[in-house]
Amino acid sequence: MLSVNFYRRIFCTLQQVLCQERVFERLVFSAYHKLCLSDGDMQCRANILVTELFDTELIGEGALPTYEHAHKYLVQEGCEAVPHRATVYVQLVESKRMWSWNKLFPVHVEAEDGEKIIVSPSEMENCPGVPSVCDIQLNQMPSSDFTILSDVVTMFSVDFSKPVRSASTCYRVQLEPVKSGKAQIVLSWWDIDMDPSGTINCTMAPYWVKPTSAFQVKY
Repeated sequence: MLSVNFYRRIFCTLQQVLCQERVFERLVFSAYHKLCLSDGDMQCRANILVTELFDTELIGEGALPTYEHAHKYLVQEGCEAVPHRATVYVQLVESKRMWSWNKLFPVHVEAEDGEKIIVSPSEMENCPGVPSVCDIQLNQMPSSDFTILSDVVTMFSVDFSKPVRSASTCYRVQLEPVKSGKAQIVLSWWDIDMDPSGTINCTMAPYWVKPTSAFQVKY
């Protein structure tokens, strides 16, 4: 049995393909994470879980609660999940352009008596501000706009074929400097392994990161 949380059109296409190949007993469509065996849609727990749940921040669209519910109520222990695994990476950089998204820099303006510089009060200059997350396309960021200060480090990895928890958690990593500079920005991206061996990999890695698998698709 195959349990699917998917868009309806993709679900119908998948159903046609799998029916032709005769590789499953029953396909169940679930557009929400409240489905239970007692609803009558499923007579037994599924052994394959296919999902389409990810956003730019990987788990921002309720992915973890959905997986948590599926493992608790819908799938067998030791099931296979597609995608199988997700990994989040980080890298430390120095960038005046990206740093300016969180700090105020002097503003140069043209006046009748020449150029003037508007400088913000020292209280604003020294204010650390609120830690913010900016969704950007790293592949569109010119290499001249930043300086890499560390190697790419794995922040954490989630195996979706095993039970997951949606409770808040904290991960810590140590970034070793590879170049001197100001530690201003932490770049982050993720990739997903579609299969357990990681042969098929879909990644949001930027252009300066080398491929990690034989078959890799870049978003």
